[in-house]
Amino acid sequence: MSISTITGTIPKTWRAKLGTFSKALDGSIGINFSESGSVNCDDSCLMKAKGCYAVHTERMKPSIHTSGERKRAQGVIRTAMAYIKQLARLNDNSVPWVRFSVFGSVPASLTRTEAAVFTELLKQAERVGAGGVHFPVETEAKRALYQALASESTDIVVRVSAQTKGAFKAAVYSHTAASVVWTKGETKRERLALARAFVSDIPRAIVCPAVAATIEKTASVKCGECTACSKSDIHVVYPQH
Repeated sequence: MSISTITGTIPKTWRAKLGTFSKALDGSIGINFSESGSVNCDDSCLMKAKGCYAVHTERMKPSIHTSGERKRAQGVIRTAMAYIKQLARLNDNSVPWVRFSVFGSVPASLTRTEAAVFTELLKQAERVGAGGVHFPVETEAKRALYQALASESTDIVVRVSAQTKGAFKAAVYSHTAASVVWTKGETKRERLALARAFVSDIPRAIVCPAVAATIEKTASVKCGECTACSKSDIHVVYPQH
């Protein structure tokens, strides 16, 4: 598929730029490779067909969607190289929090050259990330692929977003960093209560403090203050909100 059939003509001066996101501490960055709900997002993801928050956000803010389309159309190498150049200008530990795939996802496969460039991107992301790096993917196959790249020269943890509570538990007990979206419950507060009950007997599993604070309208907790999603031995449940 040509670039023009995806996005219209991409301006010659357009380059992928590091993003921001409101759930994190000021100065945190997002690294995205596609629009949400695209071919990069695996069809096995239950959220893809059932209320993905990122798809909803992009509908309200079409510029985010267009940017993701362009990144996917330009490909992994050009997009990653643009990010690497921007990260290279930043000092060590100067970014409170780094999040991959705030919108969209990463490709399911990489060429050898793409993998080499992506590995350099991971190194740069870890270098600047003072609070750590959150890198979620929606399948175990992706987790294995990108964790192998990350483990070559970084301590970045690639976290699998489990599609069911059973898959989440299986990942936890196989010592794989995991997360899951909790959807059971009629209200936000009911979902939060049920999620807390669910994690109570699962070792090293927690409910996302940022989501909990949002639902309970208590003091705000930001990504970067909480660094659980960058830890290999902490497993996170996100009540749908």
